[in-house]
Parts: sequence; structure tokens; C-alpha cells
Amino acid sequence: MTNRMPSIAWGAQVSPEFKARVLQICADLGWPAAYASWLMACIAFESGRTVSPRVRNPLSSATGLIQFMEATARGMGTTTAKLADMSAVEQLDWVERYF
Repeated sequence: MTNRMPSIAWGAQVSPEFKARVLQICADLGWPAAYASWLMACIAFESGRTVSPRVRNPLSSATGLIQFMEATARGMGTTTAKLADMSAVEQLDWVERYF
């Protein structure tokens, strides 16, 4: 038996740590592992295919992996500036909190 990580959409574009964290988010939220591809597709779409925690929408305050709005970030106890300063893996903790 092997401990190979399952293949997920956009998985080749991110670190093994990022991919493992996405799979863990699905498990923590009670989602089937197959939803990891859905979550990765959302992240890719929202970040303009960059999968960057720093990407910003030039027309709004939207920032990061799932384009947190400033009001949303504030409501979660952070700011978009703090989110943008995080690594992608660190920001995934906030993605999980959001969902």
C-alpha cells in the first residue's frame, strides 16, 4: 500500500503541503475528498489562476485565495492586509474558517 496523495485539480500548481491542507480542510468540514478539486478550482478562479495569497482585485478590496473582501476579513477578526502577508498555506486556515 502506498501513501500517495490523491490527484486533485490544480494540484500540480501548488506545494504538497498546500495540497495536503486542502484535503484536510475537506475532511475537517465533512466534505468528501472529491470536493478538494472543487475547492482548488474555486481558489484558482478567485485568484486569477495565481493561487496567490497576495493577489488583489484592482476594483475592490478583494484579496487572496478566495478574494476576501475587507468587510469579510474584518468580520473574521483580521484584515486583507494581514491576509496578503500570509503564505498560501497559512491563508488556507482562513479559507477553512470562512467555509
